[in-house]
Amino acid sequence: MRLAASGVRDRGGAWGHHSRLVGEHDQLGAVAGSEPPSPDDMIGSLASIVLPDSVRTETGWRVRDPIQGRLLDDWGIELPIMRWPAPPRRLLRISVQLYNRPEQYIRLAEALRKELAEERSASPR
Repeated sequence: MRLAASGVRDRGGAWGHHSRLVGEHDQLGAVAGSEPPSPDDMIGSLASIVLPDSVRTETGWRVRDPIQGRLLDDWGIELPIMRWPAPPRRLLRISVQLYNRPEQYIRLAEALRKELAEERSASPR
């Protein structure tokens, strides 16, 4: 499953992209335990979800976030997770496309919940 990195902005139009994206943004933010980085009316075709700090702090543009790798390798979910503004802080980016079904976002929330829990339990205290 590929969750798109760009999309069509629609504020209540025929497809309801904007309201759907806001809903997924809120759901994934709750899973990550983070507040939205921007108000809903500032969301266009992409939304960012602040993730808990990473357990890794490597830098370099080719260093893939561990959760991004596990989402792709173990769940077949492709989406960007980037360091922001610098490690260990990070963001997950989503958009809503016509070809993405609601159950794909439900699966993403389940996968993210499990991967974040695994990461927290494996990190040294």
